[in-house]
Amino acid sequence: MKRAKKKTLLKHNSPQATPPSSTTTTPNMTGMQVMQEQLLQHTKHTGPLPAPLDFSEYEKVLPGAAERILLMTENESKHRRAVEIKQIDVLEQLDLNLININKRGQIFGFAVAILCLISALICVYLDHPTVGGTIGSTTIIGLVTVFITGRRLRKIDTQKVKD
Repeated sequence: MKRAKKKTLLKHNSPQATPPSSTTTTPNMTGMQVMQEQLLQHTKHTGPLPAPLDFSEYEKVLPGAAERILLMTENESKHRRAVEIKQIDVLEQLDLNLININKRGQIFGFAVAILCLISALICVYLDHPTVGGTIGSTTIIGLVTVFITGRRLRKIDTQKVKD
């Protein structure tokens, strides 16, 4: 809220009239001096409710307005808290879903790796060592690659969270 007050005084041009330090004087065409005094007041209020002076002015203009403003503020605060609680619940559910997806992926990945290694052993047992070696080596190389890549991604994610 900004309030500015300007006061203009007209005085005759006389040696006795000395303006205060906060005023300015300018000569007028009629031989009179125009003295201007400016008062600037700046107030700032933040918060969900109006400033106390404004609050009382609302009540003067419309009786019961203060109670309505308080009720509106309380309802808004309750609504905001309810929305924040819902957001937290949704984020917790997303975290649980991600954990379940990661567990499921690890179980399926382990099952595929075991099946590939068993098929490599069966190929070697049936006198196809080249095929068995290829299946076994690509499976092991793939698993190592996945674990190394996963660790690097986790390090990058933790660094982003820290920053």
